[in-house]
Amino acid sequence: MHRVLVTSLFPLLRSLEEKEFFPALIVLTRSLQADALAQYQSLAGDLREAARRNVAFLKVAYRALDPAVEIPAMVQSLVTAELSLIEQHAGFTESPIFIYREDYSQYVPRGHYTRSETLKRFFKTMM
Repeated sequence: MHRVLVTSLFPLLRSLEEKEFFPALIVLTRSLQADALAQYQSLAGDLREAARRNVAFLKVAYRALDPAVEIPAMVQSLVTAELSLIEQHAGFTESPIFIYREDYSQYVPRGHYTRSETLKRFFKTMM
């Protein structure tokens, strides 16, 4: 009985992720990215660099949601390098944005996230 209940919830989850969560994630990411950019423009020194990295991080997420999103020149190299590592799924590698090694193999969509392009983008963004 338990297995039947869980299995019957997957179509509901997929539908919610595609129709409700994905659009909401775009709005949230766009808003966070705008805030990070405003912080970058108003700060100096180490805080400005931290804000720049936040802009890069959020642009990676935003670009995962929408491949047509423009990337500002100030973070172009960071975003391009990070997206390339995500697409290569190469395992543990130094992140261009963060100061640690990231396991890029985890960005491979799996399970029900392979069923549509929207779900694949949702998965990569949430990772």
